[in-house]
Amino acid sequence: MGIMKCRRLKTDDDKVRHVVWFGSYGKNNDGTAKFYNGNDKHDNYGTDNEAIADLLTQKLNVIKNELWYQINNGLPLFDKGATKGIFDAYIFNKTMTVDGIISIDKFQSKVIGHTYTFSMVCTTLYGTIETSY
Repeated sequence: MGIMKCRRLKTDDDKVRHVVWFGSYGKNNDGTAKFYNGNDKHDNYGTDNEAIADLLTQKLNVIKNELWYQINNGLPLFDKGATKGIFDAYIFNKTMTVDGIISIDKFQSKVIGHTYTFSMVCTTLYGTIETSY
C-alpha cells in the first residue's frame, strides 16, 4: 500500500468539525482565514494515521438517505426502528471497510434517549487510532 492521504478535518474547541480547503478551515472574527498550519494554503491532506482517522470520521458522519446517489448508505435514524445493535453493526462494518484499518481492539457504545455514542480503538497500518462520537 502506498501513502494513505485524505482531506484533513479540523475540530474546533466547540467540537464542530471543518474540512480543510486551501489550508483553511473557517474564518476568524476579523474575517481572515483560519489556517490549519500557519499560512500554508497547500496543507490540505493528512497522511498515514491522521488520514485514516479523518477518512473514518467522514464515512461515519453520513446519515442514511443523505446521499442522493447512495440512499442506502449511512447511519440509520432511531425513528426508523434502529436499535443499538444495528448502530453497532453499522459502525463495525463501515470501520472495517476503511483502507489501512486492521482491527477494532476496543469498542464501547451506549444509547441515552435518542442519542447514540461510541468510542473505539483501532489498529491501523501505522499504529493505533482512537475515535469517539
